[in-house]
Amino acid sequence: MKKFLIAFPLLLLSACNDAADIERVKSQILTIDESITLGGAFDHRPACAETAWMQYVGDKGRPTVEYRCKFSPSAVQPEFQKQLKSWVQQNTYALEDMRKMLNGVQEEKQQALGELGKAKQLFDRLQSSGDLQRYRELVKGSPVETFGLDKVSNYFADISSDSYINERFQGDSSVKTVVPRIYQAVTQAGFVPGSLYSELCSDPIGLVLEVYPSMAETAQHFITCQGEIAQRYQYRIDDTNKKISATETLLKKIDRDIKLVGFQEVYKWSVIGNEDPAVYFHGFELVVNNGSEQHYSLPLNSISKMDFTYAYRGEFDGYYQRVLTNMMSNLTQ
Repeated sequence: MKKFLIAFPLLLLSACNDAADIERVKSQILTIDESITLGGAFDHRPACAETAWMQYVGDKGRPTVEYRCKFSPSAVQPEFQKQLKSWVQQNTYALEDMRKMLNGVQEEKQQALGELGKAKQLFDRLQSSGDLQRYRELVKGSPVETFGLDKVSNYFADISSDSYINERFQGDSSVKTVVPRIYQAVTQAGFVPGSLYSELCSDPIGLVLEVYPSMAETAQHFITCQGEIAQRYQYRIDDTNKKISATETLLKKIDRDIKLVGFQEVYKWSVIGNEDPAVYFHGFELVVNNGSEQHYSLPLNSISKMDFTYAYRGEFDGYYQRVLTNMMSNLTQ
């Protein structure tokens, strides 16, 4: 017997060179546990309901030994069903939340458009009475022209505004009477005489009281804002509807009778002439039936000492549960 190394840092002992290829692989001793052969460990894993070895000529004429562990249904089935149930619950809750969100966005849209419509009615009334024009002429150029109605009202109610009235309106204090009328009209319409008007489409009373646009420009602003508000909320509505549709489609795929047919682990070694067997493949295969049999494969990109460590443990533990969950994600595609 002789010792040798393969790609990962494991010490191996080969059987005699004239042994059958399968026996050459099975007789290897890994440094993971030098008290048992690889075949002894792989053939007596509690998690495997069945194990099988075969030899054949593989890709490019490579002599190959293949090992398969068919995991016990009693080990795999509970994890399989638990994961399906978890996905169904998670997506059912998510669907409920998205539907609530959709209702909320639709209500916000109606409220925003309603507020805009109410402000337009106020604009029409104040324009018709002439008070809006008088208010704009009074406030335009004043120290409070960029402030909200509350500060405008406080300013013109205070004697500090007298110098502005004397300079601008030759001391005619009657021009200030329009401010309380505007204030009363705004509050009776259900609006708060807020602070500085910034984003006018989100603060429709600002559209009414903005002092520099002409009346025609303000009327056009209302039309523009109506379109902007509808578009802004419709984007959110469409995006939420897409997510709802995707989640409903996913639930249709997983919330049904999906049967586990089998879950297997596969190793392959190349056995060429008198060379030591070299492992070159490690992967998994999952077969389910969701109306028809579906086969999924997961070849691992690299093979390390840990791959064999998990196999030597013999249990269907966290590593294999994660692999199963990963492969089950194909059911959601």
